[in-house]
Amino acid sequence: PNISNRFLSFVVVYTWKIMCVSFAAQLGTFPLCLYYFHLFPNYFLVSNLFVIPMTMIILNGGVTVIVLSFISESLFLFFGKLLNAVLTGLNYVTAKVSSLPYSIIQNVYINEVQMFMIYLFILSILVILIYKSTKALQFALSILIGLAGYSSYVHFKASHQRSLVVYQVNNDSAIQVVLGKTAYTLVDPGRSDTVSESIEYAF
Repeated sequence: PNISNRFLSFVVVYTWKIMCVSFAAQLGTFPLCLYYFHLFPNYFLVSNLFVIPMTMIILNGGVTVIVLSFISESLFLFFGKLLNAVLTGLNYVTAKVSSLPYSIIQNVYINEVQMFMIYLFILSILVILIYKSTKALQFALSILIGLAGYSSYVHFKASHQRSLVVYQVNNDSAIQVVLGKTAYTLVDPGRSDTVSESIEYAF
């Protein structure tokens, strides 16, 4: 009973630590993910329960394999196969989590100003939790209201944009017509290396 209780306690504490690290890392990087990749992983807490420990094994195993390559070929091949198995497992876990319904929120577009305001809001929330500051609370609310107002302005501006752009593509011309959030790219249909398509922009 004591051994099982200790093991259960270890699993609970270790899981809690992994979740805390995952949440802290995601909190600090998700504005950058939205800005550069336009997506947010919904199941990051679940996937990181496996990804973080497996990544630690891969990093340590990679160093071990490099060292063993100078010492023993048989050990190098053995540990190399183990490392390859861990990498295969990591790819399997990430693929399975990505295949779950609603695993990713996609097409979330923000600009530099919105990203900066999100970071200010996160920092103000941290100050509220640590110092119980009412001024930080007021600042967080003002940032949230400002972010909502600015996002509405960006959405309104994108919905009413009108433009005509001419590109030079492989010694030929391509025309892009932007009407609101939809862009139409017009090219010569006789060329095999160009594609005519309608692109839906999300802002």
